[in-house]
Amino acid sequence: MDVVRFGEDRHEFFDSETYLRSYFKGEHCIEYNEFSLRCFQEFWSEIGNTNLRVLEFGGGPTICNLITAAPYVKEIIFAEYTEKSRREVQKWLEKSPDAHDWSLHFKFVVETLEGRNSEDVKIRECELREKISHILACDINWQDPVQWPSSCEVHSFDVVTTSLCLEACVTSSEGYRHAIAKLKTFLKPGGFIALYGVLGETFYMVGQEKFYCFPLSKELVEETLINEGFKTRGEMKIRSWGRNANCDANGFFFLSAVLLP
Repeated sequence: MDVVRFGEDRHEFFDSETYLRSYFKGEHCIEYNEFSLRCFQEFWSEIGNTNLRVLEFGGGPTICNLITAAPYVKEIIFAEYTEKSRREVQKWLEKSPDAHDWSLHFKFVVETLEGRNSEDVKIRECELREKISHILACDINWQDPVQWPSSCEVHSFDVVTTSLCLEACVTSSEGYRHAIAKLKTFLKPGGFIALYGVLGETFYMVGQEKFYCFPLSKELVEETLINEGFKTRGEMKIRSWGRNANCDANGFFFLSAVLLP
């Protein structure tokens, strides 16, 4: 019988380097990540505001969905559950020789999506490194889901983003509602939440390890946001995805919403 990992199992069994190699490296990586990169590029360009404070919640070992954010923000707080994944992000910030190479993602976003040049790619990398001010531990099951330093302004974020996170942390519709309710507390009135995730998924693989996922539906995500006082911004974007040995998702989704005053 397959062992399905969940919760605290991730501290021991979620191998961040294997995850990055599997989904964010090689010729296939842009094809796999293009949907999220395009969605976040559209999100930030539509908002258009600058000097924003952003909380990236449950970012894993990845920074690619923040590439477009850099010109619009003054600060990004990066929160992540496992120490291994936080270490991967820290290595990239410090330009460690063994840090993951995100150059293909930067090139795709800055040159292909934004129509800029190779010099702008280098500038964007520096800019994102400067904007990530803290890398913090988090757990959606804590009463306060982020381990804040005393110097941080907690309930004053303009944007909360989360990618492929909440569905891996909850086991029920009610748990998902509680997760959104907790993230809502970090936003200013009129602030935005941007969700990127999977629909209908019950598991995903990282190397030989199998991890649990709560199967979200389009209706559950939309209804939860509305019930928690958000107004969705347009239709949910969905990219269909054929089930395979690595996961059984029906598709990926992106949806953003504004917190009503």
